[in-house]
Amino acid sequence: MKTVKRIAWLMLVLVLLWLGASLATHSQNSVTDLEPSSIGELVQQLKSGSIQARIEATYTLSRIDPPVVAAVPVLIQALEDKDGLIRAASAYTLSQIGTAQAKSAVLQILPRLINTLVNHHLDDSYLRVRAATIVAIGAMGPDAQNVTPILIQALEDDREEIRANAAVALGRIGQPVDTVVPALIQFIQGDDLAQATGAYALSQIKSSEAEAAVLEILPKLIYTLNSNDQKVTAATLVALKGIGPPACLALLEEMSQTDLVVRKKAVQALEQIGETAISLLVQTLSSRDQKLRLSATLALGQVGASAEVAVPNLIELLDDPDQLICGLSAYALGGIGQAAKNAVPRLNELLSHSDQAIRTNAAYGLGGIGQSATMAVPNLIRTLNDSNTEVRLSTVHALGRIRAEAGVSSLIPMLSDKDEWIRLGVAHALGQIGQPAQAAIPMLIQSLLDEHEGVRHNAVNALILIGNPSIPQLISTLKNGDRVMQLRVIDVLGRFGKLAIPELQQALDHNNAEVRRGIISALGSIGVDAVPILQEVLNHKDSQMRWSAAHALKKIDSPAAKKILSEYLNRGR
Repeated sequence: MKTVKRIAWLMLVLVLLWLGASLATHSQNSVTDLEPSSIGELVQQLKSGSIQARIEATYTLSRIDPPVVAAVPVLIQALEDKDGLIRAASAYTLSQIGTAQAKSAVLQILPRLINTLVNHHLDDSYLRVRAATIVAIGAMGPDAQNVTPILIQALEDDREEIRANAAVALGRIGQPVDTVVPALIQFIQGDDLAQATGAYALSQIKSSEAEAAVLEILPKLIYTLNSNDQKVTAATLVALKGIGPPACLALLEEMSQTDLVVRKKAVQALEQIGETAISLLVQTLSSRDQKLRLSATLALGQVGASAEVAVPNLIELLDDPDQLICGLSAYALGGIGQAAKNAVPRLNELLSHSDQAIRTNAAYGLGGIGQSATMAVPNLIRTLNDSNTEVRLSTVHALGRIRAEAGVSSLIPMLSDKDEWIRLGVAHALGQIGQPAQAAIPMLIQSLLDEHEGVRHNAVNALILIGNPSIPQLISTLKNGDRVMQLRVIDVLGRFGKLAIPELQQALDHNNAEVRRGIISALGSIGVDAVPILQEVLNHKDSQMRWSAAHALKKIDSPAAKKILSEYLNRGR
């Protein structure tokens, strides 16, 4: 089994963006492992007749650990390819593979790569070749330091692609330090992309001057996370990861902001940074600074399952004398999810805590852990009677996420609660429980008339999630003379799709005309799958039934429905 490397630096991200490749397929987490057969397919793809396929295979091979030595001979041959993008990609990947043979081959082609940089062309295709070539040269590291003057000149290029890649390449080469660092410090005074790429480059160079410059630009990088430019955001995230602990601390400060968007961006950045960030967050849990502890706890919960390593520390904090820390730790454990199952016994106890915020977060934590928290269901059911609305609501959500069938009978009466948020939460929870919640169907149908749109929406979803047991009771409700209720039931039946067709077809013989017309309307909402049944109804002896079927076919408006309807109308002339 071979594991694909996480991209530890920015150059490949940028070149993929400028080559028009999707980051979704080349991101740090796009592939977790590759079978030997897949490796072989990639090597074969290097010989493809498609240039794009060869480029993608080449860059993918660059990210595999341990290196795919078997690809070296093919990649060395590709260094002489007539296509500049193929040459650049092959040189980059050979540098990443790093065997003596691979490095020697890249050094031999370096003069040609340099020639590509100095011979400027104005067309976009050659621009991409230059950008990719800079990536390849940067991957060579200090071995390419004779290219440093050319790359420093490229920092002033008219095209941002060239400037950004040149900056990061200089960071990888890093020599001579007394030349590279001043050039990069000047470069980061530019636009957002220059700040991100330049800061990343400086973070890779061991120099007190470079370190000081990075710390100075760091607040601007944090602000740049809000950019709408994909290249800037990608570059900033990787820069922050390259900077490491100082960036994590700066992001942690952002977690104390009241602006939810700012906090969300900070969490995303911490998650991208990965193990370094999580390790720092865990250490910060024992800080004397309450603000930092709270921010670290919140961040761990929002990072989610990848913060599993923090679970033992967070469980300890459930007994912290600071009630804010205790409550937020319960919340964080819920955010981490099933991996926090060892916290269930203590969270269960905290449902009886005197502080309502702790009770609320304890319920949230149990819900986040999910079905591994089943042992807490009896206590959660008792907590439904809590005097505090927030506690009750959090408990409702917990029972839904645990899929607690035992809680259904206690949840059903709460569909009539005076608080609309409780009703909304209960309808949602019953849907999460699914078919075991079928005892709630009559009350959920009544909730279709709730004054709150969200409650009605959740009731519809719950009836569908409960499944086929809902259908007969919905059909029966069509006898109700309330036209609003009839329309809403018809809408729900239509959303069941073709699964509802057999029962709807049987009900077409119902002795109540309102029910029959409602069923035909529901069949029309189901769409093309219901066309054969509606075609049969066009032959019904009841003219109202025929009219309803014709109207439903017109609503479906598929080619088959149009043909059937046209034939029916012509037949009546």
